[in-house]
Amino acid sequence: MSTPQGPQDPRLPNDNTYQIRPGVPQQPAQQPHVPPATAQSAQQYTSSAPTQPGQPYIQPVSPQPDWSAMAEDYEARSRRKKMLGIVFAIVAVVVIGAGAAVFTLTGKDDDKSGQATDKKESASAAPSPKASSPKASQSPALRGSDLFTATSLPADGQTLARKKTAHAMPCWKATQAGLGPLLAKCSNAVLATYSSAKASVTVAVLVFPSEADAKAVNDAFKGTVKPMPAEGGPAFCKQVECAVTHAVKGKYLYTTIAGPNNGKAGAKDANAIVAGHKVEAYTLSRLTELG
Repeated sequence: MSTPQGPQDPRLPNDNTYQIRPGVPQQPAQQPHVPPATAQSAQQYTSSAPTQPGQPYIQPVSPQPDWSAMAEDYEARSRRKKMLGIVFAIVAVVVIGAGAAVFTLTGKDDDKSGQATDKKESASAAPSPKASSPKASQSPALRGSDLFTATSLPADGQTLARKKTAHAMPCWKATQAGLGPLLAKCSNAVLATYSSAKASVTVAVLVFPSEADAKAVNDAFKGTVKPMPAEGGPAFCKQVECAVTHAVKGKYLYTTIAGPNNGKAGAKDANAIVAGHKVEAYTLSRLTELG
């Protein structure tokens, strides 16, 4: 059974809510439910806002490269490149110098120690006991000591002693006064110097591919072979006219230049002329043996 209700007080609202009168303490309002923040959102919030009131916000600074280390590395690489360049330059100079030394040694091979050196060269140039024979020693780089084996030659009361032997490649190095340009086909020049008490002679044998080539140069012959005085010997035929001979035997052109030991002109000097012809005749005999 329901209990009858009396009439409501008109002073009270009819929505069953209470009005708070002045002087009555208020109850705290219930806060709406907020779901707990995840660890990631909390971390973002913490890193993007100051943690304490009044603290200024500091923007995180991204890491900067180590400029000092980079500069040192660059300088080290530059030094290495510079050192490599210096090393390569030194190697190039050494290689060029070695090539020049080889060319010099090949271009001229003088005998400065006389007969003993000549015998040593003859022994080393040929591997057999027949090395003294011109045929055994014939080669593109024929040496003077192989061809001119006689250490002395008699010449009308004179004794011509062999003082020096050599060979030259290219041939023009052994010539002067216009003979060099004619020797384009010459492969080797073999030289010797003989001296007496009165005169000195330098003889050169020029090697060509064929007899026709040798004869062509002999027909157009001009100039002379360079006089080749021995070390400490007389300086003959220096800027003076001297006695000159030239002839052909097979593919060889042989020529002499002779003058007095006092350095005077030898074109009309009797001793120089005799010495020149004697050495010329001896050279022909050796080339005849060559065949």
